[in-house]
Amino acid sequence: MSLAKLDRSLFPAEPHAGFWARPLPVFVGVLLALLYCVGFFVAAAQYQVDAHPGVDQNGYLVGGKMFSQTFSAGYRSTDPFGFVGRMWISASDGWFYPKYPIGLPVLYAAVLWLAPHDAVYWVSPVCMTLAIFASFLFLREIVSPFGAMLGMMIISLSPVTLGLTNNPNSHASTFACVAWGMYLLVRWWRAGSVWRAIPSGLLLGYAVTIRYTEGLLLLPVALVIVDRIFRSEAPRAKPDEPNPRYLIIRQGVLLIAAWLIPVGALVSFNLYSFGAITGYDPTNESSGFNWKWFANNVDSMVRQLSTTGLFWTLPFAAAGAVWTFARDWRVGLLLVSWALPGMVLYTSYYWAPDDGLGYMRFFLTLFPPLVAMAAVWVDLIPRGSTGGRVAGISSAAGVVMVGGWMSIVQASPVVENEYRQGLSMELAGHALHDVLPNDAVVFGEDRLLHHLQFVGDYALFSGEMFTRPAIERLRQGVDDPDAPQGLQPQRAAAMYELLKGLSDSDLVKRQNQLMTDALAGGRRVFIVAPKQQIEQFRKRFINKRFEVIEVTKIAEAPPVGDGQLQPARGGRPNARRGQGDARGREARGAWQVLEIKQKQPAPATRPGHR
Repeated sequence: MSLAKLDRSLFPAEPHAGFWARPLPVFVGVLLALLYCVGFFVAAAQYQVDAHPGVDQNGYLVGGKMFSQTFSAGYRSTDPFGFVGRMWISASDGWFYPKYPIGLPVLYAAVLWLAPHDAVYWVSPVCMTLAIFASFLFLREIVSPFGAMLGMMIISLSPVTLGLTNNPNSHASTFACVAWGMYLLVRWWRAGSVWRAIPSGLLLGYAVTIRYTEGLLLLPVALVIVDRIFRSEAPRAKPDEPNPRYLIIRQGVLLIAAWLIPVGALVSFNLYSFGAITGYDPTNESSGFNWKWFANNVDSMVRQLSTTGLFWTLPFAAAGAVWTFARDWRVGLLLVSWALPGMVLYTSYYWAPDDGLGYMRFFLTLFPPLVAMAAVWVDLIPRGSTGGRVAGISSAAGVVMVGGWMSIVQASPVVENEYRQGLSMELAGHALHDVLPNDAVVFGEDRLLHHLQFVGDYALFSGEMFTRPAIERLRQGVDDPDAPQGLQPQRAAAMYELLKGLSDSDLVKRQNQLMTDALAGGRRVFIVAPKQQIEQFRKRFINKRFEVIEVTKIAEAPPVGDGQLQPARGGRPNARRGQGDARGREARGAWQVLEIKQKQPAPATRPGHR
């Protein structure tokens, strides 16, 4: 028996008769949503850069680079001072792995197999655009096309969405997997088909390989499967046809099996690589959820979700949840089981900064169900008189437009700052590519090393690690090894145990010895840092045995809006040619590149000659 017949007992895609149920407006709505998403992508592309200085991004990008080369996201550092990002954990065999799931590095590796490394920075904007369109399709299964369009706009204009669109971290790709997976799940719920069940399971399972907490979506998946099974009582057209309940059970099993494939591969990789189920176990962050933190964070969560997250939406969503349950309790249960567990979990998280995007990014994949519950109010717009309908539609659109405008104003500084920081890294990376040989030894600051570790194969050293304050900061892993923390306590403790006995002069000698050994081995040594740090480095580490040569200067990108960077109107500097619009400018904080050489001894003179 075919299960493709639409289940009319659930919310219809076009819940009202008349205008909203006609095929033409439905087609026009999808077309308008596509055009909107294309516009969103084009606008976001004006701020896209091929670099990022972040520590989280280093874990994903370098992990992807290593996977593309070795089919493992890990690598071995041969020197205790060698640069390893804070978001990497050490295994017992001396290898380092990103603490994050392997899903996004694998996705980046796939891109690297097919395209240059710059192409990986387009993964997030493409994924975010796809997620926004999938959100529209999902919302259209719950509310009218007009409500779905407004809901899509609310999601796309959120400061969280705008701030993460060009960010090469995990959130955009996770959102794409979740949005499409849940849309296909609802389609399977309504119309069956193994070709909806299997892709839904694979996408929702792959979301777990990017962010572990997306495993909570098993709850709405289970509810949908159980509900579909118990309502599969349609009569058979022929006596020899399979029982419809059997077909639904088989499809539900295939859905769960598809979910288990990527999740099982993730767990197997983790256990084989570093002996833990998740990469957060060695940092104790898997245990960083507590009701004590929930009580501390709930006020901040509600405030931030109502402003930075979904402007003006949360009160409508809370009231809409009640109306959704009254209208169809199964749909209400689906939306609540999607949104509520994630909200409770991250409200209970130990790390919940009160700075907007840093915390609200955890809630991005919860936006569609919250917006769906808020958008049900659009379907209550009066359908009788033309005047009442126009007034209702205009009011709903006005609320969304004003909220969207305020969200853009709030997001603009974040987007522009991310653009400028990324552009500075891109300018520096391209300039250094023309200067540094592939096997160069480079001393620098962490934010630049995060990028250089991805784009090159240099031997990198953080200048900070040759100072006593940096070593003392490692003591947290010794003093409180069981507390959840970003840096792996065992890694911090091992580093501290190795370096704690080194005095300030010992650290200088160790750094000088590294330079001497590199030069003796025929490798070139460079220092890359802002001017202020360069001067400190000169005074501290350069002695009479070394010669210092200034190679070049790299000006940082000027601030957006100063008349030199106007990305929204296409005035992006030409990073492919080095300095771009910043050429000739000695911007504040400009990078300096110095090469360190062994000073040649003065030629000996014969006795009696001058």
